Amino acid sequence: MTRKVGSNSQQTKQQLLHVASMEFATKGFQQASLREICKKANVTTGALYCFFKNKDAIFHAIILKTKEMILQQIQMHHLHSNDFLTKSDDENHIQDTNTLEHLLTLYRKEKVVFDVILNNRNHPEVIALHDDLINTCSKQYKEVLTAYQKDIEIDDFALTFFTKMEIETIITCIQNDFSDEEIRYHGKSLITMLENAFKSFIK
Repeated sequence: MTRKVGSNSQQTKQQLLHVASMEFATKGFQQASLREICKKANVTTGALYCFFKNKDAIFHAIILKTKEMILQQIQMHHLHSNDFLTKSDDENHIQDTNTLEHLLTLYRKEKVVFDVILNNRNHPEVIALHDDLINTCSKQYKEVLTAYQKDIEIDDFALTFFTKMEIETIITCIQNDFSDEEIRYHGKSLITMLENAFKSFIK
Protein backbone atom coordinates (compact mmCIF):
# COMPACT_ATOMS: atom_id res chain seq x y z
CA MET A 1 0.00 0.00 0.00
CA THR A 2 1.36 3.42 -0.97
CA ARG A 3 2.14 5.54 2.07
CA LYS A 4 0.57 8.95 2.62
CA VAL A 5 1.57 11.71 5.01
CA GLY A 6 0.33 10.92 8.50
CA SER A 7 1.56 10.28 12.02
CA ASN A 8 4.80 8.79 10.65
CA SER A 9 5.56 11.83 8.46
CA GLN A 10 9.18 12.07 9.65
CA GLN A 11 9.72 8.43 8.72
CA THR A 12 8.16 9.10 5.31
CA LYS A 13 10.46 12.08 4.75
CA GLN A 14 13.56 10.11 5.71
CA GLN A 15 12.53 7.26 3.42
CA LEU A 16 12.17 9.70 0.53
CA LEU A 17 15.60 11.18 1.24
CA HIS A 18 17.18 7.73 1.49
CA VAL A 19 15.76 6.53 -1.83
CA ALA A 20 16.49 9.84 -3.56
CA SER A 21 20.10 9.68 -2.34
CA MET A 22 20.55 6.26 -3.93
CA GLU A 23 18.95 7.46 -7.17
CA PHE A 24 21.05 10.63 -7.38
CA ALA A 25 24.23 8.71 -6.52
CA THR A 26 23.73 5.98 -9.12
CA LYS A 27 21.76 7.66 -11.93
CA GLY A 28 22.70 11.29 -11.48
CA PHE A 29 20.39 14.21 -10.75
CA GLN A 30 19.17 14.70 -14.32
CA GLN A 31 18.27 11.05 -14.88
CA ALA A 32 16.66 10.50 -11.49
CA SER A 33 12.86 10.54 -11.62
CA LEU A 34 10.58 11.80 -8.85
CA ARG A 35 8.00 9.24 -9.89
CA GLU A 36 10.57 6.44 -9.56
CA ILE A 37 11.71 7.81 -6.20
CA CYS A 38 8.13 7.79 -4.92
CA LYS A 39 7.58 4.29 -6.26
CA LYS A 40 10.71 2.88 -4.59
CA ALA A 41 9.94 4.74 -1.35
CA ASN A 42 6.35 3.47 -1.46
CA VAL A 43 5.13 7.06 -1.12
CA THR A 44 2.54 9.05 -3.08
CA THR A 45 3.70 12.01 -5.15
CA GLY A 46 1.36 14.14 -3.07
CA ALA A 47 3.26 13.11 0.07
CA LEU A 48 6.55 14.02 -1.60
CA TYR A 49 5.33 17.52 -2.44
CA CYS A 50 4.23 18.02 1.17
CA PHE A 51 7.92 17.87 2.10
CA PHE A 52 9.75 19.15 -0.97
CA LYS A 53 8.92 21.79 -3.55
CA ASN A 54 10.82 20.02 -6.32
CA LYS A 55 13.76 17.75 -7.12
CA ASP A 56 16.28 20.50 -6.36
CA ALA A 57 14.83 20.87 -2.86
CA ILE A 58 15.38 17.15 -2.26
CA PHE A 59 18.97 17.41 -3.50
CA HIS A 60 19.58 20.37 -1.18
CA ALA A 61 18.18 18.49 1.82
CA ILE A 62 20.36 15.45 1.07
CA ILE A 63 23.71 17.25 0.88
CA LEU A 64 23.15 20.11 3.36
CA LYS A 65 24.46 18.47 6.55
CA THR A 66 27.42 16.78 4.82
CA LYS A 67 28.26 20.00 2.96
CA GLU A 68 28.44 21.87 6.27
CA MET A 69 30.66 19.16 7.78
CA ILE A 70 33.04 19.32 4.79
CA LEU A 71 33.33 23.10 5.04
CA GLN A 72 33.83 22.86 8.80
CA GLN A 73 36.63 20.31 8.38
CA ILE A 74 38.41 22.49 5.82
CA GLN A 75 38.01 25.58 8.01
CA MET A 76 39.39 23.70 11.02
CA HIS A 77 42.34 22.52 8.94
CA HIS A 78 43.25 26.06 7.95
CA LEU A 79 42.68 27.32 11.48
CA HIS A 80 45.31 24.88 12.73
CA SER A 81 47.58 25.52 9.72
CA ASN A 82 47.83 29.30 9.93
CA ASP A 83 51.52 29.02 10.80
CA PHE A 84 52.44 26.41 8.18
CA LEU A 85 55.09 28.72 6.71
CA THR A 86 57.07 28.60 9.97
CA LYS A 87 56.52 24.90 10.72
CA SER A 88 58.80 22.09 9.64
CA ASP A 89 57.81 19.98 6.66
CA ASP A 90 57.19 17.00 8.94
CA GLU A 91 54.82 19.00 11.14
CA ASN A 92 52.89 20.21 8.10
CA HIS A 93 52.69 16.71 6.65
CA ILE A 94 51.22 15.38 9.91
CA GLN A 95 48.59 18.13 10.02
CA ASP A 96 47.63 17.77 6.35
CA THR A 97 47.57 13.99 6.51
CA ASN A 98 45.30 14.14 9.57
CA THR A 99 42.89 16.37 7.65
CA LEU A 100 42.78 13.93 4.73
CA GLU A 101 42.19 11.04 7.13
CA HIS A 102 39.34 12.93 8.84
CA LEU A 103 37.73 13.67 5.48
CA LEU A 104 38.06 10.02 4.46
CA THR A 105 36.45 8.98 7.74
CA LEU A 106 33.58 11.35 6.97
CA TYR A 107 33.38 9.93 3.44
CA ARG A 108 33.12 6.36 4.71
CA LYS A 109 30.42 7.40 7.17
CA GLU A 110 28.44 9.41 4.60
CA LYS A 111 29.45 7.52 1.44
CA VAL A 112 26.11 7.75 -0.36
CA VAL A 113 25.89 11.52 0.18
CA PHE A 114 29.50 11.98 -0.96
CA ASP A 115 28.67 9.94 -4.06
CA VAL A 116 25.70 12.23 -4.68
CA ILE A 117 28.06 15.21 -4.51
CA LEU A 118 30.91 13.69 -6.52
CA ASN A 119 28.63 12.25 -9.24
CA ASN A 120 26.71 15.51 -9.71
CA ARG A 121 29.49 18.07 -9.90
CA ASN A 122 27.58 20.12 -12.49
CA HIS A 123 24.63 20.65 -10.17
CA PRO A 124 24.39 24.28 -8.92
CA GLU A 125 24.51 23.15 -5.27
CA VAL A 126 27.75 21.25 -5.86
CA ILE A 127 29.25 24.06 -7.91
CA ALA A 128 28.41 26.42 -5.03
CA LEU A 129 30.07 24.04 -2.54
CA HIS A 130 33.18 23.85 -4.72
CA ASP A 131 33.29 27.66 -4.96
CA ASP A 132 32.79 27.98 -1.18
CA LEU A 133 35.73 25.64 -0.58
CA ILE A 134 37.96 27.56 -2.97
CA ASN A 135 36.96 30.95 -1.57
CA THR A 136 37.42 29.76 2.03
CA CYS A 137 40.86 28.29 1.34
CA SER A 138 42.02 31.23 -0.78
CA LYS A 139 40.94 33.76 1.84
CA GLN A 140 42.68 31.90 4.65
CA TYR A 141 45.86 31.37 2.64
CA LYS A 142 45.91 35.07 1.79
CA GLU A 143 45.60 35.92 5.49
CA VAL A 144 48.50 33.59 6.31
CA LEU A 145 50.70 35.03 3.56
CA THR A 146 50.02 38.67 4.45
CA ALA A 147 50.56 37.98 8.16
CA TYR A 148 53.92 36.37 7.33
CA GLN A 149 55.02 39.15 4.93
CA LYS A 150 52.96 42.34 5.12
CA ASP A 151 54.19 43.86 1.84
CA ILE A 152 53.63 40.69 -0.16
CA GLU A 153 52.10 40.99 -3.63
CA ILE A 154 49.68 38.14 -4.16
CA ASP A 155 48.67 37.02 -7.62
CA ASP A 156 45.00 36.17 -7.00
CA PHE A 157 44.79 34.08 -10.17
CA ALA A 158 47.78 31.96 -9.13
CA LEU A 159 46.46 31.63 -5.56
CA THR A 160 43.08 30.45 -6.82
CA PHE A 161 44.78 28.03 -9.22
CA PHE A 162 46.83 26.43 -6.44
CA THR A 163 43.80 26.34 -4.15
CA LYS A 164 41.85 24.48 -6.85
CA MET A 165 44.73 22.00 -7.02
CA GLU A 166 44.42 21.46 -3.28
CA ILE A 167 40.67 20.82 -3.53
CA GLU A 168 41.15 18.43 -6.47
CA THR A 169 43.85 16.60 -4.49
CA ILE A 170 41.38 16.06 -1.65
CA ILE A 171 38.71 14.90 -4.12
CA THR A 172 41.16 12.45 -5.73
CA CYS A 173 42.05 10.95 -2.35
CA ILE A 174 38.36 10.58 -1.47
CA GLN A 175 37.32 9.12 -4.82
CA ASN A 176 40.09 6.52 -4.59
CA ASP A 177 39.09 5.79 -0.99
CA PHE A 178 42.76 5.61 0.02
CA SER A 179 43.65 3.63 3.10
CA ASP A 180 45.37 5.51 5.93
CA GLU A 181 48.68 4.03 4.74
CA GLU A 182 48.04 5.20 1.16
CA ILE A 183 47.12 8.67 2.44
CA ARG A 184 50.49 8.92 4.15
CA TYR A 185 52.32 7.67 1.05
CA HIS A 186 50.53 9.53 -1.76
CA GLY A 187 49.47 12.45 0.40
CA LYS A 188 53.03 13.32 1.39
CA SER A 189 54.10 13.89 -2.22
CA LEU A 190 50.98 15.85 -3.11
CA ILE A 191 51.16 17.95 0.05
CA THR A 192 54.85 18.76 -0.53
CA MET A 193 54.05 19.92 -4.06
CA LEU A 194 51.24 22.17 -2.86
CA GLU A 195 53.26 23.60 0.03
CA ASN A 196 56.12 24.50 -2.31
CA ALA A 197 53.61 26.18 -4.61
CA PHE A 198 52.30 28.37 -1.81
CA LYS A 199 55.79 29.14 -0.53
CA SER A 200 56.66 30.42 -4.01
CA PHE A 201 54.60 33.51 -3.16
CA ILE A 202 57.20 34.50 -0.56
CA LYS A 203 60.00 36.69 -1.86
